[in-house]
Amino acid sequence: MKWVSYTRAISSRIGEENPSNTIAEQNGRIAQYLKKRGCSISEKYSDRKRTAEATEGFDRLVQDGMARKFDAVVVDSIFRCGRTLPFAIEALQRTFYPLGIQFAVVEDDFCSADKTAEEVAEYFNGKTIDKIRSEFITNRQNHFEEGTLTHRQAKYGYALSEDRRNLVLNPESAQVVKLIFQMYLEDMKIPEIARAFANDANALMLIVVVFLIVVLAYIPLHTLMNFMHDKKKELINQLNSEIQRADQEEKSQLVKERNDIIAQGAVSTTFFNKMILILSVVLPLIAVIFQGIELLKK
Repeated sequence: MKWVSYTRAISSRIGEENPSNTIAEQNGRIAQYLKKRGCSISEKYSDRKRTAEATEGFDRLVQDGMARKFDAVVVDSIFRCGRTLPFAIEALQRTFYPLGIQFAVVEDDFCSADKTAEEVAEYFNGKTIDKIRSEFITNRQNHFEEGTLTHRQAKYGYALSEDRRNLVLNPESAQVVKLIFQMYLEDMKIPEIARAFANDANALMLIVVVFLIVVLAYIPLHTLMNFMHDKKKELINQLNSEIQRADQEEKSQLVKERNDIIAQGAVSTTFFNKMILILSVVLPLIAVIFQGIELLKK
């Protein structure tokens, strides 16, 4: 089995340090890992530029992999495989693995050659969840260190100030809070206050209608999103095939187009998709809200 390696100077994991000798450190851990498996590196791919946008080595790795110039690739960390985690997933799981090209991640002691397809899928799902959790925790920590607040900390009746360091009254919701306390001061019991709000039939009708619109809109929207995701995947596969056949000048442009498509979300791929989203959900929702307002005026 012909093994190749890929190393990267900049990690996509938030908060991870990028020491000047990181490439050498990665190569050392990779060599030690393969030595335990009785294997060695045939060729090294690397993006040594200390910028998150560097992709030259990664693009060459993907092109050579699609040309079946190697049998397996090893990386030190899944977060040092391409610009971001989605690039790593697109290359390792969706491009190489279906072609029979195995991969190994030293940091996690994970080798696809020893795993089932279900275990491979579970690995990438777990990494995606871990990244989301890590970014959430880091974001909360940053807010704490900066002394700023998050929307989760803004209780009903309040909003965040412009500098996000204080809570300020929200005039609209504050009126509701004041009304509740006024009722309580007038000796109304809590169950009575709850019934007073629940008995507003027109407001309740508005809430129910809006809820049903959102729920019913989700079904076609979910189908639409799956359709756009499949079309995006087909376009990426088509570009990958064109990259193999293109000359050097055309190849660079095609690689850039493919990377741009991978980086963008399914909804933002075209203006047409955005219009479908607006027409299918937002406009009906606005219409229902205005209809509810008219009901409340009567």
